[in-house]
Amino acid sequence: NMSDLAVPDSIPVYALDDSLELSASWVIESMMNTGAQSFVLGDTMVYHGQTKPVSVPRFLVSMSWSPSNLALTGCVWFGRTTEGPPMSVHGGAAAALMDEVCNKVAWLSAITKWLEGQGRSTKDAIKCMQDNNAPITMMGELTCRYKAVCPVEQWYRMDIRCTDIRPDSRVIKVEGKLLDEKGTIYTTAAARCVKIDSKLLVAARTGVKPAAR
Repeated sequence: NMSDLAVPDSIPVYALDDSLELSASWVIESMMNTGAQSFVLGDTMVYHGQTKPVSVPRFLVSMSWSPSNLALTGCVWFGRTTEGPPMSVHGGAAAALMDEVCNKVAWLSAITKWLEGQGRSTKDAIKCMQDNNAPITMMGELTCRYKAVCPVEQWYRMDIRCTDIRPDSRVIKVEGKLLDEKGTIYTTAAARCVKIDSKLLVAARTGVKPAAR
């Protein structure tokens, strides 16, 4: 019954890590696309042979960033439109989430180190994500391991941390895990993200070549 597609109205306390020095937090509803589109199947979902439109979030995500730990903690709720096996999260949905949050950690870690090099406050890292002069990262390689099946319409804890970032390397390594209130691990991820020259990326978007040095 499509009316059974529930949307939670609060974030569980266990999803937040009090040990981190949180500098900022934000909520992203429907991380991939807000609106009536199924994450896996398109703009409709099929249940028991009946096709009906879907207008509930795929994901609800709350995240907090700690610049001193180069870590992101938070929680995610998977909506029914992320379903793969019956009443269970599709592996592609979990992988897409890990792709997003692991690269976000790499990006914020690169910006944090960039700010440190300039003697600026690392608390400005999130604001600097819109700065064309700040470093940009993209996913280069992502390995996800599925430890257990995730039921849909349930909150999970995210723990994502930068494990290796060096000034002489473009590669940033990140590891993450998805777990529940009891500590059961459902998905782990190991990512290798790559720092991209922001000026070249802006040039690719705008068609304007960067000035020669």
